[in-house]
Amino acid sequence: MTDEPTTLASWTRGLRKQGDALAALCSEVGLKPRLLAATRQSLALQHVRDPRGSIGERACLLGFADTSSFSRAFTRWAGQAPSHYRDGLKQP
Repeated sequence: MTDEPTTLASWTRGLRKQGDALAALCSEVGLKPRLLAATRQSLALQHVRDPRGSIGERACLLGFADTSSFSRAFTRWAGQAPSHYRDGLKQP
């Protein structure tokens, strides 16, 4: 544990280190970051189609920090919010 106070700067440094570690791990096993992102996107679309779980549960399952982060990413991918996407699937 460090004596450095928790600041936005120290927190983001920690996140960069985690991101660097993930990138290194992906490289070690031959997984390309784009493939990882595409897989996450595909899983998000599949999971939102399943009406048994909440959007928040799906966000957690896919490793998003919170529902808002998931919703923003999903909207980028699908062009609409996950709840609207799911509602559109219910239409005859």
